[in-house]
Amino acid sequence: LYSTERDGPTLAQIVSSPHLGKLRALDVSSNDGLGNAALEVLLQQPVAWQLQALEILYWRLDAGAGEILAKAPFRDSILFLSVEKKRLSAEDQAVLRETYAGRLYLS
Repeated sequence: LYSTERDGPTLAQIVSSPHLGKLRALDVSSNDGLGNAALEVLLQQPVAWQLQALEILYWRLDAGAGEILAKAPFRDSILFLSVEKKRLSAEDQAVLRETYAGRLYLS
């Protein structure tokens, strides 16, 4: 779903499709119209529980995005999380580093 320019509800509808039941990696980068609200919607979808890799680059994430991701259903099982750091506060970056440690890539 790279650079699809969808809104949050449409993104949720796509990733909740039963055809994606075995989805393990998701790249939703370059959707710079999406922000914290869309991130919360995405993480509420059943697919979020099974993700092993997630890339969220070039989104309009605001303060609190780190906390949202720290509470993600995959926080204990994801193998790779890539997030753009330039839009994250120092506090959000610290929360992500603490939660995901070596599984986190801040670009």
